[in-house]
Amino acid sequence: MSCHDVQLQLSLYLYGELDFAAEEAVETHLAECAFCQRALAREKTWHSEATSEYRDVPLELLTACRQDLRLALSRQESVPEPASRWRFRWPAALHISPTRWSYQLAVASFLVFVGFTGGRYVNSFLPAFGGELTKAGFLNPATARIRDIQPNGSGRVRILLDEMNQREVVGSPDDQNIKRWLLVAIQDASDPGIRVDSVEALARQSGNDVRDALLGRIERDPNAAVRLKALESLRRFSDDPAARNVLRSVLEHDVDPAVRLEAIDILAPLHERSALSPELTLTLQGLARSERDEYVRNRCQELLRLFNAPSGIY
Repeated sequence: MSCHDVQLQLSLYLYGELDFAAEEAVETHLAECAFCQRALAREKTWHSEATSEYRDVPLELLTACRQDLRLALSRQESVPEPASRWRFRWPAALHISPTRWSYQLAVASFLVFVGFTGGRYVNSFLPAFGGELTKAGFLNPATARIRDIQPNGSGRVRILLDEMNQREVVGSPDDQNIKRWLLVAIQDASDPGIRVDSVEALARQSGNDVRDALLGRIERDPNAAVRLKALESLRRFSDDPAARNVLRSVLEHDVDPAVRLEAIDILAPLHERSALSPELTLTLQGLARSERDEYVRNRCQELLRLFNAPSGIY
């Protein structure tokens, strides 16, 4: 994608109106092009200044306007007037020749205004209702995209979502709605950073759903940093049989030495002198003989010596 193509789509990109493929192409270009990054910064500044003076219409003013309109309509009904005179008065005042097309355009413009106003009205109530609207389906994990996850202080998490418009959901990871979003984010195939952030946010959460999500990242995530972060969060499940089975599989099959070392530290921490299980002993013996990475091999040998394994087997 050229610089010209990217800059033509910057406004659509800022408002989340591009499809997935186009958005990925724009982001890939922006990551490598300083010129387009400056253009994006200018575009953001322009949009911020253009919307900085926007003010929501007070509900009291809307109510007063509706009352005035009803009063005016009631007065109009009391004075009969030929339909043709009323129908064509306002176009004549604006020096417009009324046609069928112009009436259709007017109706379409009115419907757009109603839809935009209704959307602003609903969005203004979303932060107040939060979790209830999520339960009701206003925030749908199947159609939304998670853009960012950040700690928000006091044990709360800030999740930035893209649906039609960008919005925030803020709450504690203990909250079931927040936890549900984090479990969605941990599956985000397009952004390893989001997966890492979601794993960190779930670090103190318990439950089989959290355990299974972490195990899934450890087994299948293509990014070693995500696998490593998931292993760190899995420490509190280290006594779980399913978790230990996955950790032994990581020792035997993961391609990243740092990930394998972390798995060893979880299965057999040096500061704990608990006995090695027969299965783990066999796994460590195999690695001590065949492991190519020196640090991993030395760590396996150290553990086997510490737990008095026969020296001949490694």
